[in-house]
Amino acid sequence: MIRFVHAADLHLGRPMQRLQHFDHELKRVLTNAVNDSFQHLIETAINEKVDFVVFSGDIYDQPTGALADQLLFKQGMEQLADAEIPVYLIFGNHDYTSLQDQHVDLPDNVHIFPETVDTLTLETKSGERVALSGFSYTTQWITDDRVADFPMRNQAVDYHIGLLHGAAYTGETTRDRYAPFKPADLAAHQYDYWALGHIHGAHRVLDDNSAWYAGNIQGTRANEVGAKGALLVTIERHRQPTVEPFETTDWQFYPMTVPLDAVSDMEGLRMAIEQAMRKVEITASDEQLNLLADVTLQVTSDDGETIATYHRYATNLANEVRRRYLSKYHNGGSDRYGHVMLFDLHLALETAEEAVALLPYEQKMALQRIETYRDPEVFETLIEPLLKHSVWVNRVWAQIDHEQMIADVVSYAEQRLLMDDES
Repeated sequence: MIRFVHAADLHLGRPMQRLQHFDHELKRVLTNAVNDSFQHLIETAINEKVDFVVFSGDIYDQPTGALADQLLFKQGMEQLADAEIPVYLIFGNHDYTSLQDQHVDLPDNVHIFPETVDTLTLETKSGERVALSGFSYTTQWITDDRVADFPMRNQAVDYHIGLLHGAAYTGETTRDRYAPFKPADLAAHQYDYWALGHIHGAHRVLDDNSAWYAGNIQGTRANEVGAKGALLVTIERHRQPTVEPFETTDWQFYPMTVPLDAVSDMEGLRMAIEQAMRKVEITASDEQLNLLADVTLQVTSDDGETIATYHRYATNLANEVRRRYLSKYHNGGSDRYGHVMLFDLHLALETAEEAVALLPYEQKMALQRIETYRDPEVFETLIEPLLKHSVWVNRVWAQIDHEQMIADVVSYAEQRLLMDDES
């Protein structure tokens, strides 16, 4: 039997989104959330006395991890080395230059896969032999199917594990940029387990438990909801793997939708928000969680003036609620869990189509134009002057996730047009 930790998408150095509403202390706590989750991951691996740890890509959030992030990762690897736990890792589409650039030296227990598929073998303390196959990204996008390069299961060892950072094949050119694969091809290799990375939600890919995404270790965007962490995998020969998710997060994003169909005045709006936050508090207390509430006020009225009024007052109320919960947080003592914070407050109609229908002609046309910029080629045309600037290209454009940036820009622009009565 072997037991190991499967982790992926650490994204060390990734900032928590939208912290401008919080004070210095809470900003510091949330900024360090990814690092804290990483430390919880290392502690779990050591406490569980696993045979080894695998990291399936995107250890760093940027192509070249900042020195502080590299040193943090090295410290974690040294802790695993002290516990005599070997580590096997690949780099993904975020840290794709990590094989090419100068990095801090990692301890001898860390084994990094090269840019072409390679197979490494280890012998556990109990004497069982494990083959691990994988490759690292050296470019941001990989459009060809690399699973074909993986060897079939090695029959000379007790277990064979694949490490792959990629996404299932969709047939859409703009999406199949991350080593696209077909789940059936994973199964055909007859590995005991595929340790997958890239998708930020932990889930099973093959019904026999032999392929899983570990998800990321800490949510940094409001759409990365719920508990985050890694997987503790146990495999006995000739039996399906047992996969146990474990949490590493101190803070979780918690979405709430508040219907406003019965609200007719601003006091009613205040009460609706208060009731929503009380429900979040109860959940945080009962389940021993720290929750960042992402509250959506859902409007059924088709009266544009009413919606604008809701939006204006909701913004003011959100600031008031944040101040009160910041005070609660700072008066909460040293308790590690049970804290609640209002992360964001949205105003939305029941459907996007209804929201668009209320807009003036000019805004409708603007929305249609904004939507076209989701195509990366169209977006690059928009910022063509910037792409001719060496500082932008080398220090900004080369260091960011283009797909995520485009999505963020387009979503922000749409939100301003749909929600902001001053736009």
